[in-house]
Amino acid sequence: MFLCWLLFGAATWAEPSWHFAVPDNAGIYGEFYLELKTRLPSSERVRLVELDQQPQALPPAALWLAVGPQALRRIWQEQPKATVISLLNTRDTVENLRASLKASGPFTAIYHDPEPRRQMRLAKAVLPKLRSLGLLVRPGRSAETMPLQTLAQNLGLRLVVREIAGSADLVPKLVDVLERSDALLALPDPGIINRQTLKTILLTAYRHERVLIGSSEAMVAAGSLASTHSTAAQTAEHLAGWLEEIPRTSAPKLPNPEYTRAFTLSYNNQVAHSLSLVAPDLRTLETLLLEAERAPSIGVSAP
Repeated sequence: MFLCWLLFGAATWAEPSWHFAVPDNAGIYGEFYLELKTRLPSSERVRLVELDQQPQALPPAALWLAVGPQALRRIWQEQPKATVISLLNTRDTVENLRASLKASGPFTAIYHDPEPRRQMRLAKAVLPKLRSLGLLVRPGRSAETMPLQTLAQNLGLRLVVREIAGSADLVPKLVDVLERSDALLALPDPGIINRQTLKTILLTAYRHERVLIGSSEAMVAAGSLASTHSTAAQTAEHLAGWLEEIPRTSAPKLPNPEYTRAFTLSYNNQVAHSLSLVAPDLRTLETLLLEAERAPSIGVSAP
């Protein structure tokens, strides 16, 4: 494979250059590239840069579209003042990389993890009798849950938040949360929920007859009740809308970071059956969640 410089249209190299950076052009990265390519008008030109075929220094760009953590890290390591849109990265990943690499250039993102307030509305919709919801966070991050506290009040929920200082702290704090809440909401924080801890969290929740609202499609497959997630096509659609509005200049003005607006629901029918829960109609529920985001003062009732 050789380094590909592909264009979404005929080239006019006098224009400020926009580069689409991926670790390689396979898997979800290749899928995302193709999804974006089909959504951009022929007048939009974006160069594809496969980083595994780019051992030398990265070329300059007016705008980098950084797809995945490897691309984001490479760009900020070599060009900390570059103008960047982060894609297919969680908010936690983006914030950690930006701080650790001291990146200072213009930046925005379409976060790949599910929007936390969307997840809370989902919890209320699939568990209509829900009155309290547990959260586990890392030390010093309780203040970040304030937007969720506000939404919880609007939904008639009590939020139970506990900080996890380390692995030895996990089970005692988890049990405390489960005993004080009706369900557990998993935020996409690898410091709390990861491959090493997920099984313990699921089994402990199951013993306490509590459900876990996951933070990914994979987590639902592993045993959580439900989650939202955004596909490569949905993120590409969001990005294409942005690129149509961003001016093609040497210093483009970027929109504020957002979570992917469109999403898909995952639901574990086996978990629902074991807890005698009635499975919702997922398409109807997706519509209700979207309507709630457009009018955030309203709640969501199970369809």
